[in-house]
Amino acid sequence: MGSDSIASHATTSTAASNSTRNPVSTSSKAIESDPIEENTQYDFVLYTDGAYFKQKQLGGWGVAIFTVKHTALVSKPSHPPAKTLQTLSGCQLSHSSLEMELIAAIKALEWILMHHPKAYISLVTDAQILLEGLFVKYPNWQANQWRSNNNNPVAFAQLWQRFHQLAHLVDVHFFWTKGHFKNQGNQLADQLARQRILKISTE
Repeated sequence: MGSDSIASHATTSTAASNSTRNPVSTSSKAIESDPIEENTQYDFVLYTDGAYFKQKQLGGWGVAIFTVKHTALVSKPSHPPAKTLQTLSGCQLSHSSLEMELIAAIKALEWILMHHPKAYISLVTDAQILLEGLFVKYPNWQANQWRSNNNNPVAFAQLWQRFHQLAHLVDVHFFWTKGHFKNQGNQLADQLARQRILKISTE
C-alpha cells in the first residue's frame, strides 16, 4: 500500500460495555503510513470513497475491505500481509458528494457489523468533512436540534445519525488519507464508486 501521510481523527468506539479500548474521542495524532503497512493490530482495514457526477445527478459509493494477519512484520515491509477480502459499491440519484461519502462509510460499517461484529478495524477516508462532522460538529448538531449555526437544517441528518450509531457499535479507528495519491486502497474505493456511476449512466 502507499506510504502517504494519514492523520488519525479518533480512537476506538464503544462497541461493548466490557471493551478494554477507549471510547470514541476527538483526539488526533499523526502517523507516517497506511494502517495496513504500519500496524497489524487490526482485523480489517476498510477504505471508503464517494463520487458524484453533477451533470448526471448520480452518486456512487465504493468500499474496499482488506484483511490483516496477526503476525509480526519485518522491518519496513515492502509487501504488507494483507489481501482484498471484499468490495462493495452502489449508485443512486444524488445531489452531493458528501451524501456518497456518508453512505460509503455506513455501508462499510454495516458490513462489519453483520459479518464480523467483534472485529477490531480501521476505516480510511479521504473526506475530511466526514471526520470533522462525526467528531467535531456532531455534538453541536445534537444540542441544536439538528440545525446548523445559521439555523438551517443539517443536510443528511439521518445519515449522520446512522454513521454515528455504527461508530459506537463496532470497534473502529478512523483515519484520513490524501485522496488519489498513491494509496491503493483509496484508489480502489474511488474506482468502485466511479465504475458504478458509469455503468448506470451508460445503460
